[in-house]
Amino acid sequence: MGSDPLRRVCELLARCGQSDSILPATELYNEGWMLRLVLDWVASHRESIGLLKFDQGSTWCSEALLGSRFKPRKRGDRFGEGFTRADGVIGHFRLRPGGRGDIELLTGATQLTVVEAKMASGLSAGTKHAPTFNQAARNVACVAHLLTNSGVDPSTVTNCGFVLLAPAARIAEGAFAALDKPSIAQTVRDRARCFDSDAEQWCDHSFRPILERCTVTAVSWEDMLAEITVVDPPAGDSLRGFYSQCLRYNPLLVSRRTA
Repeated sequence: MGSDPLRRVCELLARCGQSDSILPATELYNEGWMLRLVLDWVASHRESIGLLKFDQGSTWCSEALLGSRFKPRKRGDRFGEGFTRADGVIGHFRLRPGGRGDIELLTGATQLTVVEAKMASGLSAGTKHAPTFNQAARNVACVAHLLTNSGVDPSTVTNCGFVLLAPAARIAEGAFAALDKPSIAQTVRDRARCFDSDAEQWCDHSFRPILERCTVTAVSWEDMLAEITVVDPPAGDSLRGFYSQCLRYNPLLVSRRTA
């Protein structure tokens, strides 16, 4: 091993998919790295991609933890839940001190966009004690909780939402049908009703108004890469090549439709 471990990490990852690789190809060619590459590009072309547009002063991070409105009320609360891990977040935020990876909004924040990345899989199902509280509903509920629990006036956050990136074929077959506002509203309402009366009030008075002005949508990787190619053809071509490898190692062989 050379004197620079970080360089060696890059070299080991670069061998993914090759005959001499010591890692599975999916360690590199997956939705997580595909999203990081896209967000890295968008961060330097801040107004090029409408749904992932960066407001002035916004930043992004990967694998951030989002706090839940339904956190345990006491030790052993089986109806509570922990953090939701977001594939990507764009906005005005910082990581909280302590190193856990959870975020908080900055004073004067105007943006909070959560981005989820998929290849072969669909939306994950609910939690153990809330089986209908699917991944889309959890993420949007976390966005609303951050907006109402941060000391920021939610009305000043004019660019908020949940954007899911997935292969066009998975979107076309209806794998993300739960990604619609009426369905999300009902799912969060059911979760709040089973939690406690305070959560029901939060749902009615805070969550629903925020949901109404949130962007909630699914976009194909193919459309996203087409938009990038218009602005930056070399980058678009490179990202298409990486995406083709992601599909190669994460084949869309069966429908995994989830509610």
